[in-house]
Amino acid sequence: MTNFEEKIYNAFPTCTVNKTSTAATLMSFLDLDSDLKSWLLQKFTDKDGKLNAYMLSEYVKEYRLPANEWNIRLLEARHSEKGYIKLLTKVVVEFDYANDMICYSLPEYSFPKKKREAQVDWSTVSKHKKYLLTPDGCWGLITLIYDCGIVVLDDFEPICPYTYDLNEYREAARQFTTEEWIDVILSGLNFNPEGFTEEEKFTIIQRFLPFVEKRLNTIELAIKGSAKSYCYSQLSPHNWLVSGNISRASAFYNLTTKKGGYFTKYSQIAFDEVQSIKTNNAEEMSNALKTYLESGEIRVGDFCTTADAGLSLIGNIDINRMDSTKYNMFKSLPKWMGESAFIDRFAMIIDGKKIGRFNESRKMNGWGISTNYLVELLHSLRDEFYYRCIIDELLIPEKGADTRNVEAVKRIATAYLKLLFPYVTSVEDIDVEKFKKYCLEPAIAGRSAVLSQLQIIDEEYEDKKMPEFTISID
Repeated sequence: MTNFEEKIYNAFPTCTVNKTSTAATLMSFLDLDSDLKSWLLQKFTDKDGKLNAYMLSEYVKEYRLPANEWNIRLLEARHSEKGYIKLLTKVVVEFDYANDMICYSLPEYSFPKKKREAQVDWSTVSKHKKYLLTPDGCWGLITLIYDCGIVVLDDFEPICPYTYDLNEYREAARQFTTEEWIDVILSGLNFNPEGFTEEEKFTIIQRFLPFVEKRLNTIELAIKGSAKSYCYSQLSPHNWLVSGNISRASAFYNLTTKKGGYFTKYSQIAFDEVQSIKTNNAEEMSNALKTYLESGEIRVGDFCTTADAGLSLIGNIDINRMDSTKYNMFKSLPKWMGESAFIDRFAMIIDGKKIGRFNESRKMNGWGISTNYLVELLHSLRDEFYYRCIIDELLIPEKGADTRNVEAVKRIATAYLKLLFPYVTSVEDIDVEKFKKYCLEPAIAGRSAVLSQLQIIDEEYEDKKMPEFTISID
């Protein structure tokens, strides 16, 4: 361990893992939930950071039975001294009040075909209700016994490698300088901080602002091979990547099936390869998106609700046009995405060309916070509204300032505050110089890029300018 890795380990002793290339390769072969992968990685890595790949493989073979084998193994077990089998899988519990029983299902195995075939006793559920009574189910090592046509869930061992304590996370963050904390975040998200310049680090950090702030809409039109899709889709189970064809029904609400779309189910939606996005009804999709991006409201027919997912547009454009102050960067995108009314609803443009293409030196290969642990805590920060109260108290916009520009700057600054200074709980905790450097100035720059594009596209914005802010404690 380097001194910095040891510092991370001491601050997060239960959720620091050794992210070697071997571990990354092994994890890519496992078709498992990301939390389960992290749990397995921890379970089979010793205190010196050495992963026992063979033992992990044997464990998976023993408890991850194929879909066409588990029931046969269960019948065989019934007639053996053992009498049971164990599975490492996801369990969903539900109550059958009409028949006064508790049932369960195993989504991976499409079991049961009939509800009463799978039952679990209340004593088992009560013992682990923190896990088993979650609406989406949970992963665990379960013990199954076959008894007179019923498969009984006899025991459950929860898989929960971490305790997600936001207060502990905040206190741990205090132990690092701002520059170190950026490295902690990058290494936690599987990037090697040593492979980036300071400018590159800060630019890539911007991709994770929507992880901590609700309805933060961003745009990144950058070069190929800069890991955009990976950042926006592979790191968090709360994100959803969309490419190809989009529709109002799949995005917001399907009038036929009466089911909500991905904006109602996830925290951040990314339109990937946005230059190639297609829709059968551009006007319908544009109007639905503009309404949603403005207020979070979803209106389809008689259906009306609100959601808090943000939208990120990511794609590749000609490198010669990657200058928001000189060129219309939206020229190669679908026409309706180049409308000023649509673009104005995005808070910031990320200057992705500063990151450059990825290479092997940029992959994390050492000790860092578990990605799953970090992502879940970042996600929990979305509900911490007091950070915005601090920003509102701290930033005083000039009179007559454009409301959308003010709101965008405040929303971005709030996200930076959550991401880089999670331990701040009041205005009195603010270091003004750090706040200007790491929150306010980049927030203004991000929104200024949007305004520059609007001025190029639509003459209505030619006389608009970015607002000036007074810091109340400066």
